[in-house]
Amino acid sequence: MPNRQIIVYDKLREAVDQRKSHWFKVWGVDPADKTQSIWRIEVRAGKRHLADTWTLRSYADIEASIGDVFKAAMEDVRYLSDGQTDSNGTRQLLHPLWADASRHVFYALTDHQSGLTKDQVISIERDDRAAMY
Repeated sequence: MPNRQIIVYDKLREAVDQRKSHWFKVWGVDPADKTQSIWRIEVRAGKRHLADTWTLRSYADIEASIGDVFKAAMEDVRYLSDGQTDSNGTRQLLHPLWADASRHVFYALTDHQSGLTKDQVISIERDDRAAMY
């Protein structure tokens, strides 16, 4: 896996395509209703990204700071609403799905955030290596 990935897909559609009918009972959704969607967002961080960029090398490190990794990923990538006329993407509104997901990552993972940014981690590592040499 590359450094990090963010995948957005319709889980309901996947369940239909792969004939996993048990999910419809779990969700309480009629499989014949084509107007329904169950969106899933997966934020993935690879081993190299965790170790090299964030210096997370143990389960304890990950438990303490994985919220920072996910928060940075959600801030770095923006999923914008359709139909906006402003050509400048920085002024466009986030898609409601992305806004909800970002809000959830920011607040639900506060117990797993150290507060350090990627740049701060890099700076600390650089200072440690300079002191070592």
